[in-house]
Amino acid sequence: MIEIQLVDIEIAKKHKSDITEYLGQVLNINGILNQEEDLERIYNNMINYIEDGTAIIVGAFEGSKMLGFIWTYIILVNNEQRFHIKYLKKKKKYRNS
Repeated sequence: MIEIQLVDIEIAKKHKSDITEYLGQVLNINGILNQEEDLERIYNNMINYIEDGTAIIVGAFEGSKMLGFIWTYIILVNNEQRFHIKYLKKKKKYRNS
């Protein structure tokens, strides 16, 4: 069964390899450089943003495996709070579920 949960620092660190793999796939699909130092920098930014509360990361999990995640920020647009999606990635196998 797939479970959805908020990703905190502990979960993000436990699933670092999944997160960096998925970030690499997103960057590659969008034609953005996908070097190891880019992935490490983006992952470290994610950790910092979770820590300071400026990012919301929600993950999809099946057992101990992270199947995907969405990384959002709350932004202000015309005096309304809205979610801005920074990254969204789901394992290909689970995209239609």
